[in-house]
Amino acid sequence: MNIDITTTATLRPSIVERTLWSFWRLCFKEHNARLILNVDPVGDERYTQKDIVAIARKYFPKMVVRTPSTASYLSAVKWAWENVETDVFFFLEDDYYLFCPIDLDAMYKAFLKDERLAVLRLPKGNTTENECYWARANHGFVAIWNGLYYAGPHLQFSGMPSMIRTTWMRPFLDRLTFERSLEIQFRRLNDGRASRDSIMYGWKYGAFAEPNTPITVQDIGTGWRRRLRIGKNGGPREEKIGFTGWIRCGKPYNQRLRTSS
Repeated sequence: MNIDITTTATLRPSIVERTLWSFWRLCFKEHNARLILNVDPVGDERYTQKDIVAIARKYFPKMVVRTPSTASYLSAVKWAWENVETDVFFFLEDDYYLFCPIDLDAMYKAFLKDERLAVLRLPKGNTTENECYWARANHGFVAIWNGLYYAGPHLQFSGMPSMIRTTWMRPFLDRLTFERSLEIQFRRLNDGRASRDSIMYGWKYGAFAEPNTPITVQDIGTGWRRRLRIGKNGGPREEKIGFTGWIRCGKPYNQRLRTSS
């Protein structure tokens, strides 16, 4: 199948390599995939944006690339989503490792069969024949297999690796602001999904994984950020804002660009 992949990356080549290699090998290898890649100038100062682009080209010859001079996660996502051309696309941040094969055709089939399906995420938690614990700390929330995917009322959009319906995403772009995280902005729209006036009205969200899988994807970026003392804004004091940009030692972080390796 033809599939666009949107990836927001930073200067952490070993993390990016593991992410792209695992997803290429277990998910995208047999498909006509195009990578829409934004590389923000944040991370290990020994490397440049060109180094990250070079890693990506090893796995995805078809690419659209943006290397901005300043870092903005939300600007990166907005640009990437604006360049999507396929009717569904894969949202992939640069710090997730895929452990087991994903049947991309089966994921897409769920969107064809259920026209109100908006997002299918890959879960961090384990799956059984009938249930999916979609996050490790999910407060007891369980998604139930419905014949196409694992469905549950608590599932919404998240930053997890996900297949997304493009027509669901488009109206949101006009409302996207840079003051709050993607998840919080979607959550606020979802608060009104009982209203027919909401652009979120009637949409469904789910999780997709092979049955009886102990773990599908794992976040591999947290340890790296701690070592480099790089963090995300939107901590406990800013819980109504969420992640919108990078910080270092408590201050907004945007490192000076290097022009060569």
